Amino acid sequence: MVYFPRVPTAGLVVFVHGGPGLHSEAERRTLGPLLDTAGVRVEFWNEPSSLRGAPAVSSGWFQRISASLRNSARAAEPLTLVAHSAGAHAALQLLRERRHADDAVVLIVPSLPLHGTLLRILRLATVLYAPHAPELADRLSALAASSSRVMDPPLREALELAVGAPELLRHYWGDDTAFARFAAVLQEPEWGFDIEAFFSVLSELAAHEQQVTATPLEHRSTLIYGAQDPIFDASETLPQVRRLLPAVTVDRFPGGHWPHLERPEEFVETLLRFESARC
Repeated sequence: MVYFPRVPTAGLVVFVHGGPGLHSEAERRTLGPLLDTAGVRVEFWNEPSSLRGAPAVSSGWFQRISASLRNSARAAEPLTLVAHSAGAHAALQLLRERRHADDAVVLIVPSLPLHGTLLRILRLATVLYAPHAPELADRLSALAASSSRVMDPPLREALELAVGAPELLRHYWGDDTAFARFAAVLQEPEWGFDIEAFFSVLSELAAHEQQVTATPLEHRSTLIYGAQDPIFDASETLPQVRRLLPAVTVDRFPGGHWPHLERPEEFVETLLRFESARC
């Protein structure tokens, strides 16, 4: 294992995973020991899920996520929120609620705007279906073309088809070994993919996205994305993020949609530089 020099940090780091329907367990196992060697205090937050004993509900998922995240970040000390993919929505909402000028945010392939991210998932699934199920590929393509907003009926139907595309998640990654480690965690019962949460949270994110991105935030920020990510479009996302976070800096990593797990040492080095710069 790589050992990093201990660095001064301004407060607590809270990792907010993407998904929805996922968790931070793979990050805890991979990044936790590296951050511990550097003396970084970090909490790996997990979305409430029936797989981990939380009550199953059909609505109010975003509110539950926000409440759970607020509880993790209840301290008055400065926070660095590290938010992956769709987790950016909850993290940005928390920044607005806390109104703490010393808070900071690290966005990893943020799903902004959300509709564009979901359409790229559908395009990937269409390509994967085409060789052996062309009828499904044609249906996905038609549904995507008729969708105009997040979780409208065509998009919901298309996503229900897309999650069954062969090796869909594998194609989010550039590194087979890193993907295998991640997939092994998903095989554990309490750390599986919560498909109920996936659809419930997406439905509510649609209603909150405009609120979350309404006005600029002056917090220190950086954005990391993977050069091989099939569902992140820098040309679409970076202009929106720069309007939202005028101080943002950008790092381009090798890898796909989980660049922090494909290049964990490089990610930790980037995070430590970010933390050191504000101490």
